[in-house]
Amino acid sequence: MAPRLFKIGTRTSLLAWRQSEMMRDLIQKHHPTAQVALHGIQTRGDQIQDRPLTELEGKDFFVAELDKALIAGETDLTVHSLKDLSTERPAELYLAAIPPRYTPHDVLIFAPDIFSDGRLPSRLVIGTGSPRRKSCIEHHLPDLLPQAGEKPQVSCTPIRGNVETRLKRLYEPSERFPRVDGVVLALAGLERLWAHPKTRAILGPLLQSTHMMVLPLPLFPTAPGQAALAIECRSDDEETKALLKALHCNTTAQAVGRERALLSAMGGGCHLPLGATSFSDERFNEFMWSSVPDEQNQVVSQVMWQPAKALPPLPVKLRAVDGVLAKSKVQTDAPVLSGGIPSDACVFVSHQRALPDSLLRDPQHRRFWVPGVGTWRKLAAKGLLVSGCTDNLGWRRMGDLTENSLLDLPQAAQWHVLTHEQALGWSKSGATVHFTYAFEKQNDLEFKKQLENATHVFWGSASQFFKYHEACPREAHHACGPGKTADRLAEVGLEHYTVFPSRAQWQTWVSERQKN
Repeated sequence: MAPRLFKIGTRTSLLAWRQSEMMRDLIQKHHPTAQVALHGIQTRGDQIQDRPLTELEGKDFFVAELDKALIAGETDLTVHSLKDLSTERPAELYLAAIPPRYTPHDVLIFAPDIFSDGRLPSRLVIGTGSPRRKSCIEHHLPDLLPQAGEKPQVSCTPIRGNVETRLKRLYEPSERFPRVDGVVLALAGLERLWAHPKTRAILGPLLQSTHMMVLPLPLFPTAPGQAALAIECRSDDEETKALLKALHCNTTAQAVGRERALLSAMGGGCHLPLGATSFSDERFNEFMWSSVPDEQNQVVSQVMWQPAKALPPLPVKLRAVDGVLAKSKVQTDAPVLSGGIPSDACVFVSHQRALPDSLLRDPQHRRFWVPGVGTWRKLAAKGLLVSGCTDNLGWRRMGDLTENSLLDLPQAAQWHVLTHEQALGWSKSGATVHFTYAFEKQNDLEFKKQLENATHVFWGSASQFFKYHEACPREAHHACGPGKTADRLAEVGLEHYTVFPSRAQWQTWVSERQKN
């Protein structure tokens, strides 16, 4: 008896076909004798390109035809972008595998001529067909763009089509289509296309000379399930279920499960303007960034977090000290960098104070990255073009981003880090560290006095902790954000210690308890 041929139902777009090819190859890697073939199917979402999805009736625009073929036995499994699936699926279908997720971020790709003279236009038009992306772009992007006196005005225009069609809009003559200065795409989709020589040859000319900005997850949570794939088969097809079992990643499934649970609670349709991206870290358990426009169409962003262990019982009177607010005089006449950073280097600016004026005036072809959105906004206000951040999660997050071949980010040893001379822990990173500013020695009795009565302390840096922590009561609860501070404090073995996803999360926690 001839071995069974497993047919993968897939959309025919370049990205969908590539994703199905990847899953075919992965199946054959785990089952070398398996016979697997791709079967292309046109979907309603692919056929209707001239209208936004929000104007179309119904849902499952990109999967209904695939479902029909699978249920009818014309195919044996389908490969979907998980974000395209509504939370209510036909009973005849079974979600057999969710493979490991790729980088979940959205990326903004600017037209090649936008930065040709080193200045941004006063008005920018960004192409996107997503209500979620539109609301976040118009609300947050002006603060992240380099500013010369005034923030650029940003608006969005609807744009549909596959990846290459949308990228071509960056080059279309204005008399054919309305001008777009940038388009927003899922970084994961571009990464999958870039990984194969055939599709890279198509993307290469379209991405040449463009500038990519990786949008920060705290401000731009992605569609629930973005960057993850879903492989479905028929519920009664035990052979195909067994074939796909090896492709499943439980960690990814749990993360996207949390996102889709939120989606389900809000109605379940993939057209909803909901952003939700879940993340887990052994230092502070799991949390989720989310955003949704309110009734006034203003973006409401929040972080949902459940600590790994219960926070300590609160005292009768809470006395919280925020170390970030501790007054420190900054010595800004640190040695000026001269030739120490190559003109095309990747530079990590650990704080807005750390960037010397010489690099601000003449950034050349360097790419600048920052820890989080706070530093990003401040440097943008000074006129610096920032390419991305580590989402307030610390330098170790950069390790995940450097694995993305499309971004072409160097390994740690090729990075240049700008920080203050008391910073701890950078020697282990492997990066070249430049100490560009310092804190002056001063009388710090006021801060120590605050610590003597503190019940809870949030530390702004590891160096601050090691200098002052002995002033705290033994029973004081210590906290910090993720990053090198968390790594160093973990080595101390503190009795009462919690890593919060962000300083804002700690402030919220303190504020809520001060009200009670």
